[in-house]
Amino acid sequence: MIRELSSQSQILVVHDGHTGHLNPSLAIGEILEQQFRNSYETLKVPVNLGNSMVSLLKRLSWFPRLFRVMAKLIFGAAPVHIAQYRLIVCSGMSNLLYSAYLSQEFDIPLAFSGDIGSFNEHLIHWTISALAQPTQVEQIILPTLPVRKKFIELRAQPHCGEASLLLGGPTHEYPFTQADYLNIIRHFDFFVEAYNIQGYIVCSRRTPAFNSRIKKYLKTSGLKFVSINDTTPIEHLVARSKYIFVTEDSSTMLSEAIQSGRIVRSVCLNPEHNNLLIEKYLHNHLIQRQPANQPFYTDERFPYIADLDLIRPLGSHFRNYLLFDDHYAPYDLRRKFA
Repeated sequence: MIRELSSQSQILVVHDGHTGHLNPSLAIGEILEQQFRNSYETLKVPVNLGNSMVSLLKRLSWFPRLFRVMAKLIFGAAPVHIAQYRLIVCSGMSNLLYSAYLSQEFDIPLAFSGDIGSFNEHLIHWTISALAQPTQVEQIILPTLPVRKKFIELRAQPHCGEASLLLGGPTHEYPFTQADYLNIIRHFDFFVEAYNIQGYIVCSRRTPAFNSRIKKYLKTSGLKFVSINDTTPIEHLVARSKYIFVTEDSSTMLSEAIQSGRIVRSVCLNPEHNNLLIEKYLHNHLIQRQPANQPFYTDERFPYIADLDLIRPLGSHFRNYLLFDDHYAPYDLRRKFA
């Protein structure tokens, strides 16, 4: 359940409703709430920005006064309770644009989870990610992307020996086609048959509608299909699974699978192509790798749980900058917006 604005909380999570952006921000809010006993609340971005508007505001971010004027015209007046918050947290570029506007408007420090890209780094106070970025912003590097505690708590729950296939959607880096998805589903089906276990297929918001060939195959297979509109929470299926296969385009679902402590294989199109995040996970033995066009297999190597701690780096870093008690050490925002 998403907790909306109140007059009590001191951490504000800004989101656009998209799970891939919302969950990392909620994860940060949960950890800070646990560490400093200050609750978080959520605020949804009031406007759905198109690509052209996102590009415009990213360019204007290098002209802070113009950015502030344009953002106010686009987003409108901010809710009256915003000034009470001590920290704004967000993930995703459209959320960053709105959060940066609120941060400037009310002089509230801003923590962003993700790649800042071409956005003006001087409007951000901390970045939170699994990889270092070429920026002068204070960086908090985690073993994975931020993950909500409901996935982390699965480590203490016994699995049922089953398997899940988590599907993202095609991107420029991972241009999965309908033929690729059919191959992936077939190989996954053969895998669960060979192990004589139940298999689940979970689609994300970005997964394209399947064509008739895939739908026909699913009807004749023993796989259980869970669409984005299904009410079954993904963590319930992850909890039942010993083996989790995740298409590499979905960095959020991949991090959630890793943090659950299950055996995780990332499904790729080209095993010769590694991005930096996948290289890190492979180097730290957090995942195995599975080419989409080859039979699925796995070994029994679970990730080392001690290497997955998110609480310590987040808690220790924010303790140095923000005092979440009766006193507040304000960040010097003026130097950022000069």
